[in-house]
Amino acid sequence: MVRKRIVAIILAAAVAGMSYSAYAMDCEEQIVSEEIVTEEISENEMPEEETADISEETVEAAEESIESGDSDAPETQSDVTLSSNSVTYGSVTLSVNASYCTYTDQNGYYALVYTSNMGTLTTKGTLNIQHTSDVRYEYFGSKLLPGKYSYVVVDGVPYSYGNDYKVSFKNNKHAGEMTITVKFKKNTTPYSNGIKKIVETVTITPGPMELKDLDIYFNGTNTKVVKILNNYTGKKIPKKYYTVDMNTRTVTMKGDYTGGTYF
Repeated sequence: MVRKRIVAIILAAAVAGMSYSAYAMDCEEQIVSEEIVTEEISENEMPEEETADISEETVEAAEESIESGDSDAPETQSDVTLSSNSVTYGSVTLSVNASYCTYTDQNGYYALVYTSNMGTLTTKGTLNIQHTSDVRYEYFGSKLLPGKYSYVVVDGVPYSYGNDYKVSFKNNKHAGEMTITVKFKKNTTPYSNGIKKIVETVTITPGPMELKDLDIYFNGTNTKVVKILNNYTGKKIPKKYYTVDMNTRTVTMKGDYTGGTYF
């Protein structure tokens, strides 16, 4: 389904004389829907003969472009702009981590991006979204707060934290499964369209730690590690999250963290 939607976007862009970037299109949230593409073509009143000129060769070329990743120009559709490392919704530009399908705003806070058809909407107005491995956050010692102090984007429209919605979290302090609940205010478009609340389940993965991320303290004779500080937070890492081998002088992380390093 994702492949078909990407090809549809490329073909629409080709007909309209638009350029295309395949960057980060693996993220479900970044895929401009076929409905938007159709609306764009309709609004531009394209001549029928131009749409009819899309041949099988064009489709094959588009598919080859996806597989090879040759295209490097940005795509602009409606008020949504994709570039090599960011996506712009109206006046809001978000940086994109394509590997994890996560977004950060200009202040470094995580933003949330949704489409109204990417989950199951209940009769009470709750849009339930269950991710497997496409959307992930890394844990580095601090609780995760996506959407707080930032933005929630729904169908290409950004909404501001506090003014347009509230957000709460469950199980966001350690690696595992986190639940994000976004509650829209009554004067917002999502609420008027029947989406009063979004409940999303995502994965928090153990954060990879290297020597530069750790501050290791030894006893007076340098024969024992007495504590390790997390350089991201400045806080002490509980001993249950690492093991030390003084013979090989290695630290192996576990639990909330992953990786190993010599010291």
